[in-house]
Amino acid sequence: MDQIKTGQYIRARRKAQGMTQQQLAQRMNVSFQAVSKWENGDALPDAALLLELADVLNTTTDKLLSGGAVIAGERRRMRASDVFEGFAHMEAVGRCLGEESTFFTGMVEGINKKMNIDLLAYLRDPQARGMMAVEALIQGVMNGYSLDMDEVASYIQNPKMLEIIRGYLNTSSGNRLLQFAEGFRKSRRISEGQIIVVSMQSGSIRLFENDFTEETEREIVSELKSPICELLCCSHDGKVEAPPELIRSGLLAAFPDNASAIVYLMKEEKIIGKRLSELARSE
Repeated sequence: MDQIKTGQYIRARRKAQGMTQQQLAQRMNVSFQAVSKWENGDALPDAALLLELADVLNTTTDKLLSGGAVIAGERRRMRASDVFEGFAHMEAVGRCLGEESTFFTGMVEGINKKMNIDLLAYLRDPQARGMMAVEALIQGVMNGYSLDMDEVASYIQNPKMLEIIRGYLNTSSGNRLLQFAEGFRKSRRISEGQIIVVSMQSGSIRLFENDFTEETEREIVSELKSPICELLCCSHDGKVEAPPELIRSGLLAAFPDNASAIVYLMKEEKIIGKRLSELARSE
């Protein structure tokens, strides 16, 4: 993380919002000096302030921490190649430092105790190593990482294991929580009468803006050329409501894959996520 770049990005976003350092400090309930330190790269904002700061500057926390380098909508990517390389590095520690080294024995004993396995035996058995890789990928998904299943399949050929990973990728609570957080953040960015659609395949964001007339609803359905993963519909003041019935039924008819797309709703000041297919039946 480059504090200088983060500071420069904070300054650029502050100016883009037409605020002085003093005004930003007042919005964030911090001192003028704190904002100055952020922008000069002398300090980073406290972690507890990041989400609010991102909202005030109309950006995202990942962009704040990367100095604006992260593309909107992009999620952290985990690669199977990195997982297998990581296991190879574990073995390399023993070769480089000696298997009697406390660095190596401490690592092995800690993993054995935490996971109740024999790490060295698992590393030396190709099938067991593959099982560990599957577990590592699942843990990554539950921690909010995305996967390229084509890349995963080039390293893990077992169809059953691939299906398990896909199941976690589609339904894991960790991934859903990440989606809810992103959906809530996006919903606060849009104005009355706007609908945001996030593509399932590319992650790109489409914005449709108009009153919810039947003509607009048909336009939304007809213009989408690929399945979606998220659908946000904003009524007023950042409060998210279900998209009109014509949009829901049309998206389901156009792309059956949209049945599992997440729709974000505001219920009693809390953001919740429901599948599009569930909303088409119940809302």
